[in-house]
Amino acid sequence: MAKRQGFFNKLIMGSDNMPDFTPSQLPTTRWGLFRDVFKNRLFELFKLSLWGDLFLLPLVFFLFVNYLNTRAYNIYIPYDANIGIGYPVELDAALRGQQYAFMSEIQKYLVLIPLIMLFCLGLSGSFYVVRRLIWGEDVSVTRHFFKGIKDNWRYSLVAGLLFSLSLFIMMYTFLTNGMLDSIGFWNVLVSILGVIQFILVCGVTLFMLCQSVTYKLKLLPLLTNSFVFGLALVIQNTFFIALAALPVLIPEVLALFSVATRFTVAPILYIIYAFLGTGYSALVLMVYANYVFDKYLNDRVEGAKKNRGMYVRTPEEEKQAEIERIKTRNVVYGSAYVARKLSSIDQGTVLTPLQSSYSRSDLERLNAEKELLKNELEEERTRAEAEVKKEIEQFEAEQNKKEKGKKKK
Repeated sequence: MAKRQGFFNKLIMGSDNMPDFTPSQLPTTRWGLFRDVFKNRLFELFKLSLWGDLFLLPLVFFLFVNYLNTRAYNIYIPYDANIGIGYPVELDAALRGQQYAFMSEIQKYLVLIPLIMLFCLGLSGSFYVVRRLIWGEDVSVTRHFFKGIKDNWRYSLVAGLLFSLSLFIMMYTFLTNGMLDSIGFWNVLVSILGVIQFILVCGVTLFMLCQSVTYKLKLLPLLTNSFVFGLALVIQNTFFIALAALPVLIPEVLALFSVATRFTVAPILYIIYAFLGTGYSALVLMVYANYVFDKYLNDRVEGAKKNRGMYVRTPEEEKQAEIERIKTRNVVYGSAYVARKLSSIDQGTVLTPLQSSYSRSDLERLNAEKELLKNELEEERTRAEAEVKKEIEQFEAEQNKKEKGKKKK
């Protein structure tokens, strides 16, 4: 008699009735790879996010304290009036307030530089763990998190410095324009250029972090490759970075429509992001970066393997899978059933129900109708099979034509 499997053993090892794993069960697309890792390695992503929060916490704490200080200063010191109680007479109070706000913002973004570099240090560990997850390698989250930091801390600090300086430049252009009484064409142009350079540097930072945990590169080749990817793939980079930061961006988008909705939804999303955000963002960006590396880089790297963590069908398997899809488009009748109902249902023979009292002639009529219906069903099935066969022949002819074209090239 087989021994019953314990609850905890079943939880860890899985059910005894599960079939053996085969490579064909691996995801076949990048989106499938993301879904597979997020679904099956959610606990590892949770642990990874907690470690990432440790490096993000100083940045969040500073922004929170700075926000409270700014609010308090604006409330208790009225720049736009002089009520004569405890305040000296200031003829240019509004201007002084504007100057203070400008200097406070400049100081804030200067302090953010080392805090962002610290966060990027944590990101290097996160990207290394996620790289192992999507490649199907064994992962010990804590050990590999700090191993990723140890191996790539130089590159992550450079990436953080580059990103934070780019952010400072963009915000400096905005703050400078805010100090002017009137904004001219050149001021607007400088602000636009500041935004463009920041978007480009975001892509460069992404590929610096992803390449550093994937390849053994020195700093100069790493920077060169990252700038190429950042400039050439700016649209794709912007989309996937926005997708990775989606839980944080949603409250800001909602604020454009309703402030009340923002303050209702934002706390929930921020809490979710605190528990899963770093792992989710690293997973999105690492899956995207691996797609880019496979497409543009790995063919030029000696010994590099493409499509890690995925099952890529051979051309023959792809052809056979398409044929099976055509055959089973409908379980019984194939594609013909999708386009047209059976004639017996729409307009074919109808069985006349027997009355409570019937004769031998009624039974003979019913048998005749059944035979006619059977013939119609057989004709319909034959016609459907012929259409499926014709569709398969057309598909095979197209495939043969493509193969001949490739051979000619």
